[in-house]
Amino acid sequence: MQQAGTGVRVCRHRRYGADARDSRRERALHRDGEATPPSQEHSGSALSGPFAAKFVEVRVDEDLGLVRVARVTAAVDGGRILNGKTARSQIIGGTVGGIGQALLEETITDPVTGRIANATLGDYLIPVNADVPDIDVVFVGEPDPLTPLGAKGVGEIGLVGVAAAIANAVHHAPVAASAHFRSPSTACCDPAALR
Repeated sequence: MQQAGTGVRVCRHRRYGADARDSRRERALHRDGEATPPSQEHSGSALSGPFAAKFVEVRVDEDLGLVRVARVTAAVDGGRILNGKTARSQIIGGTVGGIGQALLEETITDPVTGRIANATLGDYLIPVNADVPDIDVVFVGEPDPLTPLGAKGVGEIGLVGVAAAIANAVHHAPVAASAHFRSPSTACCDPAALR
């Protein structure tokens, strides 16, 4: 690696042995370069991360007190998306984690000792295919002007906000208006309180 310009690294690839004859063909694809992103003072904006909005529709069963996620839409500003398939999969994976966080995770504390009673992976539930609806991912926004590629990271933004969107959807469900929830993170409701 060689340092070039203002902090952008330029990679020079070298091949040895049997791969050497293929490297001539690949040399046409590799070029050294340099990029100087604009400064924050000249662009009039600050460096920012990705943003996302999550929209969730739930179904609440009055008799059993069960909550099912019916539909999820995620609108993500991730700058320039370099690989749409992997970026979309990253958002879907984070959304599935958020569904599990909202509907399946709960920490039970022993009232006598104060210790966590379900501290094993045997008690840890994860969403399965039946728990996950179709997830729509929409990429919005423009390339980030302060980065050389215009990209932002979409690694963690898929999880952020999903549990809150599910909790809000349950809270605003017509049947759940008078429901008593045992735990806001698990969204398990008391069937008697729904009647």
